[in-house]
Order: sequence, then structure tokens, then C-alpha cells
Amino acid sequence: TINLLIPDPTLPYKEIRIYDVRGRIVYTDQIDKMAISIAVPRSFINGLYNISLESPARERYVHKVLIIR
Repeated sequence: TINLLIPDPTLPYKEIRIYDVRGRIVYTDQIDKMAISIAVPRSFINGLYNISLESPARERYVHKVLIIR
């Protein structure tokens, strides 16, 4: 499990999307409006990923994550 903290829980993020280095969506899920963290129940192989938190108001938070095991 990967735990991600939401940077600003006051913003209305509705969805998380995780993209691999080629831009393919490898994970997507809905976010509870009261959540301050997200548990991603999936094992990812080593590599660079873009994590995108998205809201209906077109606000987006994108962060790059490097996974090395």
C-alpha cells in the first residue's frame, strides 16, 4: 500500500490518477471529499510516475514520484 497525503484538503479533489512514464493511466480512483490521505492498494514496479489529483473545477495537482525498491 502506498499512502499519499493530500497537499490541501480544502480543495475539492474528486479523483486520483496515476500515470506511468509513457503517459498511460495505471491507477484511478475516486477521492472522499473529507480525505486527508489516500491509500493506493497496488504494487508498482520501479519507475517514474505522475500522480494527479483532479477536481471538477479543473484544478489539478500533479506530482512526480520515483519508486525504487
